[in-house]
Amino acid sequence: MLLDHSASDEFTAAQHSVDIAAALPAGLCYRLHLTGWGSSHGQSVDDNLPGYQALIREFLAACAPQFGARL
Repeated sequence: MLLDHSASDEFTAAQHSVDIAAALPAGLCYRLHLTGWGSSHGQSVDDNLPGYQALIREFLAACAPQFGARL
């Protein structure tokens, strides 16, 4: 599970993502990122596309290494 949340989100508290991560089953591959890019709700991808893409690439490499692989 990929949880990306702006630490400066004033619409939905970043703590919600922290709480979700804490409740995930043991052994589940997940990544929690609380970005410090100063983005408002839903704007992290627009404010820092390269950084956002890097978070997604790292998640896929760690938790879904076969994503996109040919069968």
